[in-house]
Amino acid sequence: MSDSPTSRPTFPPIGEKVKFHYEKGNFFRVIHVDGAIGGLTPTLDIFLSIYNQRAPIPQITVQRVTSSGQLGEEVPEERVQKEGIFREVEVGLVMNLTVAKALHQWLAEKIEIAEKTMQQLEQQQHQPSVGKSQ
Repeated sequence: MSDSPTSRPTFPPIGEKVKFHYEKGNFFRVIHVDGAIGGLTPTLDIFLSIYNQRAPIPQITVQRVTSSGQLGEEVPEERVQKEGIFREVEVGLVMNLTVAKALHQWLAEKIEIAEKTMQQLEQQQHQPSVGKSQ
C-alpha cells in the first residue's frame, strides 16, 4: 500500500520525541463550569454537556420615568422572569474511553495538587508570626 494524503500519520518509534503544537480554534473561549450532565452514546463513547448555573435574568423589567425625564426606580411587581435555577449548557463533549480515562487521571492529579496547596496555605495562616514584637 502506498502513502497517500489520506493515510493516517504514524508516531515515531518508541524512545523518539514528538513535538505537539497548540493553537486555539476559532470558537475557543473560557467558560465557568458549575456541573455536567451526560451519559453513554450508542457507540459507547462518553458524552457530557458542561453547564453554568445562576438565577434567571429578567425577561421584562419596567422602570418609572422621573419628572426630569430620567429613568427612575424599577417597578418590581411588573418584573417578568422565570422561577428556579437557570442552567446554561455551554458545550457538549464526546470522548472515547481512553480519552475519558486520561482526562480522569489528569483531573485527579490537578485535584491532588490543589488540595495540597490549600492545606499549605491554611497551615501558613494559622502559624503565629515569628519575630513580631508587641
